[in-house]
Amino acid sequence: MYENEAVTSVDPYISTGIEEAEITTVLLSEAATAREAMTLLTDIFASAGACSGGSVIVADKNEAWYIESLSGTQYIAVKLPADMVMICPNVSVIGLVDLDDNDQVVASGALIETAVRAGSFVGDQDANVIDFAASYDSDGSYSTGSRLAAGLNYLSGSEDFSVDENGQGIGRSAYTMTNLDSEGNIAQLHNSIRTQGPLNLRDVIGFFRTSPIGNPANAEAHVFQISPADDSASGTVEWLSMANCRYGVFVPFYPMLTTAVHPSLSTGHAFPEQVPEEPAEGTYFPSLSEDGFVLYPEGWEESFYWNFAALNHLAAEDENAGAEITGQIEGMQETVYTEWERVQEEVLHAGDQASETATKGSIAITEQVFQNVSPLAESRR
Repeated sequence: MYENEAVTSVDPYISTGIEEAEITTVLLSEAATAREAMTLLTDIFASAGACSGGSVIVADKNEAWYIESLSGTQYIAVKLPADMVMICPNVSVIGLVDLDDNDQVVASGALIETAVRAGSFVGDQDANVIDFAASYDSDGSYSTGSRLAAGLNYLSGSEDFSVDENGQGIGRSAYTMTNLDSEGNIAQLHNSIRTQGPLNLRDVIGFFRTSPIGNPANAEAHVFQISPADDSASGTVEWLSMANCRYGVFVPFYPMLTTAVHPSLSTGHAFPEQVPEEPAEGTYFPSLSEDGFVLYPEGWEESFYWNFAALNHLAAEDENAGAEITGQIEGMQETVYTEWERVQEEVLHAGDQASETATKGSIAITEQVFQNVSPLAESRR
C-alpha cells in the first residue's frame, strides 16, 4: 500500500517494527480466534510499530476483521459483515468512519491527531469521525488504479469504471467502507460495491483471471472457501494458483488436513536470469518487463510455477496462442472441479483416514494438472 508521506513524516515507520511477511506467522501461532488476532496485531502496532504499510483480514467461524496500518504506530480495524464484498488492490479501503462505534471499529488513540498534525486530516474532528483513506493513503498509482477499475467492472458486470494514464479517475466512495448512513448516524459497515448476484467459487477464480488483476507480477494466489456451518477440519478449502493467474489453474487443498503437497509445488524457486542477448542454449523468452531475454533456471520443467510462467510468456508472444491457452486452462479447471467433488466425498466418509485421503486427493489432482500443463509448455524455445 502507498501511504501519505505527510503522515509518515509525523509518524514514521519503525525499522524494528513488524513486517508484512511476519504477520501471518505471528497471528497464526499466537491467536486462537479472529478477535484475538486483531487485538494482538493492533497491540503490536501500538507497542513495537510497523516497518511498512499494509492490510490483513483475520477471520474465524464467528467473525472477520480487516486491519489497515499506513504509518509507524497508527492503525484502524473494522469488523466485516458477512455479506460484504470488498477488493483491495494495494489501496486503503476504509473510508469515513465514526470512531465511537465500539462494536465495529478498533483504532489507535492518536489516529485523528496524527493526521491533523500531518495536515492531511479529512473528517470531523469534533464528532470523532475520520476518512481514513483520504487522510492516510496516497493518491494511488497506475498499477493499483487499473486493477481497481478491472475489479469493479468484473463484479458489477459493467464497463463503468476507468482510469487515466496516472491511475486516476475512480472516486474513493466507489470502493471504500463506511459505518455512517446518509444522515451521519452509525450504521452497519457497508460500501458501494455491487455484484450481479451472489458470488460462487467460479466467480471468485474468474476475478483473479481478469487482466490486469491476473498479470505477470503474480507469484501465487490463494482463495479460501469457508463453510460457516462446518467447523470441522474439512470446513475450509484452499485453492492455489501459481504464476500469472490469468493463465493459471487453481488446485484445491484442505489446509487443516493436508500433510504433504505435490513435489512440483515446492520445486524451482530459483530466479531466472535477465540477459541482454538471445542465449545460445537453454529455455528463454523475450523479457516482459525490460529489453533482452529471460533465461529460465535449470530444472524449471519440474516446477508447477515455471510451467505456468512459460504459458504466460507464450501467450504474451502470440495473441492467438494466448486465446488457445486460455481455453485449455478453462478446460483443466473444470476437470479439477469435478475431481475435487469426488475427493470431498471420499474425505467425508474416510473417518480416521481423512487426512491421508485429503492429502492423496490433492496430490493426485495437482499431478493431473501438472501432466496436462507440461505439454503446453513444451512449445518453449
